Amino acid sequence: MKEKNEKRKAGYGKLLDYWEPPEDAGEPVGIIATSFTFQSDFFENACLARFLCIGTDVNENPAGYLLEREERLQNLSCAIALVDQHHCRGMRTLRWDLLPVRPSYGLLHAKISLLYWSKLIRLIIASANLTEDGYRRNQEIFGVLDYKPPSLAPSEDDRAPSSVLNGIVEFLGSATQGMKNGGAKPSPIGRMRDFLSDVQKKGKEWGITDEQQARRGIRVYAVLTGPQSKYPSAFDQLMKIWPAQNPPIIAKVLSPFFGDSSDESNNPAYNLWDLLRKRGTAKVIYLVDTEKKPNDDTIIIHAPESLTTAKPSRQSTSVEMRQLKKDNNRSLHAKGLWLEDERWISYMIGSSNFTGAGMGLPPRQNMEANLVYIIDHSKNLKAYRTLSSSFPESENIDKNLKYEYKIPLIINGTGDSALLPKAFVAATWEKEDIITLQISGKPPAGWVVMSVDDRRLYDEKEWNAQGCPDQVTVTWPDENTLPSGLKIIWENSNFPAWLPVNVSSPSDLRPPDKLSNLSLEDLISIIISWRPLHEIIDIISKDAPVAKRDVPYDTLKQVDTSGFILQRVRRVSNALECLRKRLEEPMATKQTLEWRLYGPVSVMALANAIDKEERANEEKAFLLAELILTLRRVKPSVDDGCIPPKYVKTELLTVMDALMERIPEVDNSRISGIHDYLKAVLKPTIVR
Repeated sequence: MKEKNEKRKAGYGKLLDYWEPPEDAGEPVGIIATSFTFQSDFFENACLARFLCIGTDVNENPAGYLLEREERLQNLSCAIALVDQHHCRGMRTLRWDLLPVRPSYGLLHAKISLLYWSKLIRLIIASANLTEDGYRRNQEIFGVLDYKPPSLAPSEDDRAPSSVLNGIVEFLGSATQGMKNGGAKPSPIGRMRDFLSDVQKKGKEWGITDEQQARRGIRVYAVLTGPQSKYPSAFDQLMKIWPAQNPPIIAKVLSPFFGDSSDESNNPAYNLWDLLRKRGTAKVIYLVDTEKKPNDDTIIIHAPESLTTAKPSRQSTSVEMRQLKKDNNRSLHAKGLWLEDERWISYMIGSSNFTGAGMGLPPRQNMEANLVYIIDHSKNLKAYRTLSSSFPESENIDKNLKYEYKIPLIINGTGDSALLPKAFVAATWEKEDIITLQISGKPPAGWVVMSVDDRRLYDEKEWNAQGCPDQVTVTWPDENTLPSGLKIIWENSNFPAWLPVNVSSPSDLRPPDKLSNLSLEDLISIIISWRPLHEIIDIISKDAPVAKRDVPYDTLKQVDTSGFILQRVRRVSNALECLRKRLEEPMATKQTLEWRLYGPVSVMALANAIDKEERANEEKAFLLAELILTLRRVKPSVDDGCIPPKYVKTELLTVMDALMERIPEVDNSRISGIHDYLKAVLKPTIVR
């Protein structure tokens, strides 16, 4: 566990704090997060906002927040939430993707957050779902591993093992196995796989090997469960990585759920005993949530009584039930499994409840993700104490009171939404208000695709009439809105199912209204301003007073200066210099470069604004030539974790070629020497 605020108790912290980048993290590159239950608005406004360092408050300035969020999300190579199919829904911006995971053998129950900045990859494994309760109300547990370039983390003690990150990358890839591209290229799946490949490559460069970490006093491993053909049970994996020749002596279990309601023998408990020593003293301690019955001397223990009997028969073994000390009355949702002998401790934390499905036991294995910290406390006493302090406190249960065992109810349902039929694979937003539906197999009878406000978009009759194709297109009826998802209903369905809509390419999305069709003057003001985009847009909006602008009020606009090209160029030259410096800054993603070349405040936006100006061709040709000359002067930066200068240069050449094609015909008699200037700048000339 990492400690961010020294005033807090060692081993404790706020999970959202770790979504914020350290000062040396660089620019955001991308993110993949997984969850079982999910709240899209919390993920968007709390988690992503911190990851992107959005400074605008969504409640105080909604319009400014929208602009800042859209700009920052556009620069990411990947932003995806993978959510179990039971809870994959919610309104959101299409700048990030929402994908339902449909395991055939259990649930997606892992809580992984893979955050990538240009100089830092941060892996968070937690018990907390991506919800308000998970991050702000429940008692949860989480672990953080940071991967940095060797230049920022020269010591092996400051670097995390590559094997953990590599295992998580493969795990995330397996969660989307079988998912189709939704009939579109590029696609969310394609973006995700490219992102994971980049993370895996950086992890090998920035991490350490298992041999290197074995020399340290603390080791970290990933314990992942899923289909048994790929992942052994958590117990088998814990046994394999236990460092001593003899098994551990003591086990402590923290979980809100124990065993399975249909399993009276309590398989997880017996499997735990298989990890402990077969001779001599051995002990299992269960930390349980309890409550006292009102007006009664009875303690309700929220666990099955079989925990106390599922043990070896020898007298040297014992089971102890201890009641958890509540942390500010927070609901228990943390999961942990502690193993210990005279020298070593092994502490597993993450998403796995102490149930058969949670621990990866057949016949039903959830997709779970956990970190295991192994410490030789004879060598690293400080780490041992920090880890010990993170294990929740407990106390004896009063033996003078009556006990009543009650198995907590595990709720895996969808609430007021039906489970999406597997035939509906994906819905992908394309250009020009088109949604591509991917349909595989036979959907339930009488199905209808509807908008959130219950407008019928497509149905079974149309599909049958078209020959039941695997891919169909639907025209979205409202050009002023974008759909976060579609409702699917069918015969005898009590509730509609939610089919998330994702975008083929974020660059296909329309920019916010305030960034559409900006004038040349407004673009110049934005480019030369030191203010963030959302602030300068507010200033230059038509309703804002002229006095607020960052540039002086231009009295030349009151007269016709079309014949004085050099005077007008002076007003543009400052903007071109700022544009050059911006293109020379390190860029973490290709999307950032694309935004600066083709976005609403970009090189091509400036060229489009010049074209639209009611000015003479000679002036337009001169300004476009100056823009091309500016691009030629760009010297891209070299920096760790950023796109290489060669790639930037190649893209700049493509833009310059496009700009040359837009140079209009000019009349040399109007402005002496204009042909000579254009020939000198453009090489070869395109003047006719």
